[in-house]
Amino acid sequence: MERLGDNLARSVLQNDYFKKLFIKIHNCYSLSIFDGTLKYELTDKEENDLVKFIDLLANSILPFARSKAYHLISLLEPFIKDKNIFKVISVSVYSKMGLFALNYDSDVLPEERRLESNFKKHIYTTDCGKYHFTDSQYSIYSEMENAPCYSFSGPTSLGKSFLIKRFVESEIIKAQSNLVIVVPSRALISQFRVELNNECGEQLKNNNYHVVANVSGNEDPDKKYIFILTPERLLNFHNSKVNLEIGFLFVDEAHKLSEDGEDAERSITEYNAIDLTIKKYPNIKLYFSSPNILNPEVFLSLFNKNIKYSKSIVESPVAQNLYVVDVESRAIKCFVDKDIFSIETSIMNEIQTVDDFIFTIGQKQHSNMIYCSSRDKSINNAYTFSKRIPKNKLTEPLIDAISKISSYIHQSYYLVECLKKGVAYHHGQLPLIVRNIIEELFRNGNIDFIFCTPTLIEGINMPTKNIFINCEDKIRLTKDKKRNANKTLTFWNLAGRAGRYRKELSGNIFCLPSASKKWDSSEIFKVKQIKLTTTIDIKLDSNTSLRKLEEALKYSEASEEALNKTIEYLANIICIDTLRFPNNFNDSFMLKKFISKHLLVILDLAKKRSEIIKDISFDVINSYKSLNFEIQRKIYNKIREAPLEYVLPEFSYDNCLIVLTRFNELYEWDKTEKIKLNQIKFFGFLMNDWISGKPINEMITKAIKYHEDNQSPVYFGHGKESPIFNGSKEHINRIIDNLLDNIERKLRYTFERYFNHYHKVLVSCLGEEKAGQNWAGFLEYGSKHSLVIAMQNLGVSRHTAQKIFKDKTLKSCLIIENKTKQLTGFNREKLLAKLDVNSIEYDEISMIA
Repeated sequence: MERLGDNLARSVLQNDYFKKLFIKIHNCYSLSIFDGTLKYELTDKEENDLVKFIDLLANSILPFARSKAYHLISLLEPFIKDKNIFKVISVSVYSKMGLFALNYDSDVLPEERRLESNFKKHIYTTDCGKYHFTDSQYSIYSEMENAPCYSFSGPTSLGKSFLIKRFVESEIIKAQSNLVIVVPSRALISQFRVELNNECGEQLKNNNYHVVANVSGNEDPDKKYIFILTPERLLNFHNSKVNLEIGFLFVDEAHKLSEDGEDAERSITEYNAIDLTIKKYPNIKLYFSSPNILNPEVFLSLFNKNIKYSKSIVESPVAQNLYVVDVESRAIKCFVDKDIFSIETSIMNEIQTVDDFIFTIGQKQHSNMIYCSSRDKSINNAYTFSKRIPKNKLTEPLIDAISKISSYIHQSYYLVECLKKGVAYHHGQLPLIVRNIIEELFRNGNIDFIFCTPTLIEGINMPTKNIFINCEDKIRLTKDKKRNANKTLTFWNLAGRAGRYRKELSGNIFCLPSASKKWDSSEIFKVKQIKLTTTIDIKLDSNTSLRKLEEALKYSEASEEALNKTIEYLANIICIDTLRFPNNFNDSFMLKKFISKHLLVILDLAKKRSEIIKDISFDVINSYKSLNFEIQRKIYNKIREAPLEYVLPEFSYDNCLIVLTRFNELYEWDKTEKIKLNQIKFFGFLMNDWISGKPINEMITKAIKYHEDNQSPVYFGHGKESPIFNGSKEHINRIIDNLLDNIERKLRYTFERYFNHYHKVLVSCLGEEKAGQNWAGFLEYGSKHSLVIAMQNLGVSRHTAQKIFKDKTLKSCLIIENKTKQLTGFNREKLLAKLDVNSIEYDEISMIA
């Protein structure tokens, strides 16, 4: 039988008078956003009745009822925040939801409710005593604490990373286990590491824990480690000599295991990395966190874990107002749950373009995020938008940022020009230093508008008051229901950034048409939670994918060109697992799925195909599972015949050219990576400068001068015209962006994987001692010096590590253990005293615990 309070809440939500009041106050709030007028139209009776409705909703345990109560509080707040009736009802709602971080005064509550609130606050205090859980967070944390595995999901504002950090903090205090946290990007590694050091610095030091971003193979078994890794780095963890027990594995942003299309290959990489970790550490505790999905247990099921240890949360500590703004037809619609109503406002008479709308709304706030689907769009849209903003007096932080980015990148960089107008852009190929500067400026309100790709919006802790989402193919619905599920998830993961808990009660989402596309479906706005299907299940449930999988397993030279990389990767994993588990295919999570779906023909094909790699070391195969087996076989045979001839020489430009030419032939880069022989010299120059430690600004200056001296064409993208360099800002910026993109995508991702594989083959033939240098690490860190690499593993950038390495005075501030000769830390105070307080290096060192 349903609780009386829940029954009453349902009645309220269905009540026509309540609905009328809700629309009325929402319309008042909306006009305050669009027209800037605080026109409050509720009568005293309507106000009192609405407060009574809110109280009934808040006393329910139904999440959607409590969320509606909180939403109403956020709508009333601009109009009646000083009234006693509002103070009492708002504090009552905050207390019911456990929103103690809002620092409200519980003394306004009646005695019984005040005592209840204070007791609850005591119970919800975290182990360190500095923070408090919300209701939703506490329900997850208390279950997760006692579970052998766990998977949870919730809205963006739930505070998923907060929960992971509090759990990690409790384990640090116990000082019993090493932990691994998997995040989707290097940017998230940096954020997580800084936050852990800032929030748990004392506990880390007292319990001898070290937070590291990669595996060196020289980890001290007498110390404790928290590894924050991307899926690729977790794979490298298994390829290294590390000899540590791992007690916990956290997978943040676990929905990345459900990517399809061009991102599916990375999903399978993550699956592969987690699978290997579970097999290596059978008693490891496995945890997943993901955005708003109905079935977080799907990830536990994927790895054969008990699905009862899961929870999906819908309640959020911020309210959100969603508007679809059609500039062309001059109409604004408001979407609230499954209801839609129009907003009549004068703003539509004043604007002509989407940019007009963004500027008009955004200039009233200091926190506006504009979603762009690609790097080029984020840059071009930000630069164009900045031109409409008049010059204003710059804040000191902006002046400082402009100076730093000009010297670090180039004085003609578009980002520098944008910052002069309080505008910025943010994308995945920006150097980490620049990203950190931009994020800090935005958090502190020094940037009014930021144009960004999903790199910033997904995962990075960067909420905003207003988010503007242009109608893009990546988030518009199609006829494909499974892809629509992912688009809905993507949309709400973006939209969920609206609203800054602790700063304000609500955020605003503005959905805008692009020049050629409309928001032609409202379904994406009505459903916030979706049922997720993992990438592997998507492939296994698709007849087309299964047919392609069979073709891949029947591999022939003729079919190679047509092979989909994701399908080939999946086929390779199946083949490898038939070798890993020859006696019982059910021991493999992957093979078990094929058995359950009666796909035995595919397993038979996999067994036959695996013969080609049967005698190759598993470490070799595992280091690059997506690599074509025929290529692996060829390379293994060549090196095995005369291994010493293939050991990599000392790194130099000449040797770099020789090695890249060899790799181009061995790995058939013309087919696998579309790299032609005449491009090798370019990549040789780039790789040499990067690994030799040349600063980014010098690499950029060199690239510009090369184009100028040789009248070289400037590459603007596949299928686009490549004009001869003319010295314009546009051409200079394209050269800068291309260079940064080649460093991130080619050197630090593509080439690094090949060099890791090559080194593993050498190790399998010669042993670790005779296998020579592994240039993969040089590519990852942009240096061939072990000390520079070690500094980066402790949390500083390549730029700062090189600065310290080249300066004897700064180098003396490093702490190197006598016994192992390994870098263990920095003498922070001594180092800060020697650095310029206005330098990038000072900023970085000051953030390290």
